[in-house]
Amino acid sequence: MQKVTLLQNKLEINIIMISGIILLFIILFFKPVCLFKYIFYIPCPLCGITRGIQSLINFDIISSFKYNLLSIPIFITIIMFYMLYFISLLFKTNYINSYYNFFVIHYKTIIYILLFNWVINILRGI
Repeated sequence: MQKVTLLQNKLEINIIMISGIILLFIILFFKPVCLFKYIFYIPCPLCGITRGIQSLINFDIISSFKYNLLSIPIFITIIMFYMLYFISLLFKTNYINSYYNFFVIHYKTIIYILLFNWVINILRGI
């Protein structure tokens, strides 16, 4: 299988990093509303992730798990992305591309996990 390279220039990586930091500030200081749930009256696959990440930032792991089962794995994925980004910048390595390739190769599994989580969110009525 051909490896996919992520972000051929630094501008794209910097845009992703800045947008992630802006999103973190929105999560921490505002209460975002799920548009999917607002329009269709059912939870989206990621409903509860924001509250779950807020709980993890406050070291409340049990509440995070209750809000959404994927809160912890997504939080770890985000932290790993930022760590590998800074390591790649400091040591001029290509770890960030390897991390990206993992998700490209396993995208079907990720979609199945999201769909399974969506069913659980609907049944739990989150």
